[in-house]
Amino acid sequence: MLKRTVLLLFLAPVLMIPTADAAQEKAFKNLRQIATDAGFYNYRSVTARRTLKVAILDNGFKGYEEQIGKTLPSDTQYHAGPVSVDAKTEESHGLAMAQIVSGLLTEAAPRLTYELHLFSAFGFSNLKSAVETVARDKFDVVLYSQVWEYGGNGDGRGFVNHVVNQAAQSGALWINAAGNVGNGTYRGKIEKGTDDWAKLPGANNGVAVRCQKNSKNKCMVRVVLSWNDFSDDSETGTDKDLDLVLTDDASKIVGTSALTQMKQIPEGTAGASLYPREIIQTEVKPGLYYVRAKIRSSNFDKKHDELRVTVSGDFVQLQNASKGETLLSPADNENVITVGASDSEKSSFSKLYSKPELLVPSEIIVSEDETFKGSSNSAAITAAGVTLLKAVQPKLTRTRVLALLGANGGAMPLGEGAGLPLELLGFGPTSRNCFKLTTLPFYPRALQELIDTETFIVETTHGPKIFTTDDPFELLGRDRVDQDDMLIVRPEGFDQLPRSSQPFLPQGVFEVVQQPAGQTICSRGTNRGPIDGVYASHLRMPRPTDVR
Repeated sequence: MLKRTVLLLFLAPVLMIPTADAAQEKAFKNLRQIATDAGFYNYRSVTARRTLKVAILDNGFKGYEEQIGKTLPSDTQYHAGPVSVDAKTEESHGLAMAQIVSGLLTEAAPRLTYELHLFSAFGFSNLKSAVETVARDKFDVVLYSQVWEYGGNGDGRGFVNHVVNQAAQSGALWINAAGNVGNGTYRGKIEKGTDDWAKLPGANNGVAVRCQKNSKNKCMVRVVLSWNDFSDDSETGTDKDLDLVLTDDASKIVGTSALTQMKQIPEGTAGASLYPREIIQTEVKPGLYYVRAKIRSSNFDKKHDELRVTVSGDFVQLQNASKGETLLSPADNENVITVGASDSEKSSFSKLYSKPELLVPSEIIVSEDETFKGSSNSAAITAAGVTLLKAVQPKLTRTRVLALLGANGGAMPLGEGAGLPLELLGFGPTSRNCFKLTTLPFYPRALQELIDTETFIVETTHGPKIFTTDDPFELLGRDRVDQDDMLIVRPEGFDQLPRSSQPFLPQGVFEVVQQPAGQTICSRGTNRGPIDGVYASHLRMPRPTDVR
């Protein structure tokens, strides 16, 4: 794991730079730590060549008015969609996303000028309207911490992705949360079983769902059945027809959804749908239940047609969850940057499409008693980072962003070092062209004394060493006795000794040395993702000079 050491003494000047929103309140307690861990403070002096336009599209921003000028910039703009949202049921999820983004930008780069726009995107009509505005007005960065249970086929296609592509094609960098249904999704082929029930892995051709015991003695469960016949055109329907049934473990029906799927719906027709989806939302008692799908049409191809069951709700567990392919639209879109939560087992992913490209810690601390995690937070943190990158390089592309952040094992190295050459140091990298990042068995507490620098733990031919970007002797105010003196750190603190006397250090003792002249550190994106074949980064920002 890559470690960074940035102390409060280093941060203080940043907080004292006067700007219009310098006194912006912090909605969350750990934004400073997040900014430190991700390397955002490298951008403390960054000013954009033009005012950046940042859009947050979400299902609701309840309470945002009271936060403008407090936890949101004073010039924040809100855009209501063409379809009004019931104020009684409006969510506050989007407000939290906006507070994370603006809080991190104000914390780490107070000189940065940007416009923050909040777009109501609840429902397809509102999402489409928001995207059209984003594309027309050439927004720089878009955050969408939402996924759709239907509207896509799990392969980047479908009408939701078709709309999102408009923003990506306009040049906007679209950051999308991976979603949190990684252990709540079943995906399989559509094949007839007994009495036209689709073959599913649980008892009675069902997918098993359990409502766990809880203090309320009930679960509100939402089950969505969809299949891969969504068109890129939201007005084009399907005539492939499935029905959805939820039963208890005694086969008693507790919920049904039996719309008739049609390519076109004649006016006045009831109980019909253009879309290949059925939804049940109902309250159940603790116990075991089964999701079943009835095949109502004869035009399914078992080789190509797939169904997807998505189950959600507090204390609800899907016992036949699929592994490896749980991304929903538009997180499955090849044109977006998909971000998952490295600290949540619910975070979704796709082995087939190597997504998410980034895994980022997601914990947000509201108070001592309240924290929350999930890919939405990870995406918001990443959106702030991408905005900083865009400020340095306005023509930044999705491909370049992923290279800079080391996603999926990218080969973007850190800048070359300016320390002593390897010939004098007497060690080298274990790989051919760069030093690989590694971890230590423990992180010596004494390293916290290093100020205004970054520390990188790397593999070398003489064991792990701690590289710094600046001379560690100068950082610690120490004088060398000889030019080749080495600085070492033990559990009890720092010491120095002639390099020639200790070519190999004893266990538990590590050298701290400035990154050697002309040498680079390998890509940061070498941390394994949640499944084999997927590589992801923990969002380590490059230096601004590496972005230009």
